[in-house]
Amino acid sequence: MRAADGAAVEQRLVARERKQLELKRRLDDALRFLQRVERVERVEQQRQNLRHGLVLRRDALGHLGKIRRERQ
Repeated sequence: MRAADGAAVEQRLVARERKQLELKRRLDDALRFLQRVERVERVEQQRQNLRHGLVLRRDALGHLGKIRRERQ
């Protein structure tokens, strides 16, 4: 009877360890996915900032061209 009890306890421990490893793997996968999403968002923000900067530069150049034409 005791050997059977010990085997049952060991089976539950093994099953619990397996479940914990599966949960850890799923959590790690979720964290990696979140990191990828954050990287994509940063790149998109950088593109938006660059595009905004180019628009500002274009507008500034247009304004300078207008001032130059007015002075001539």
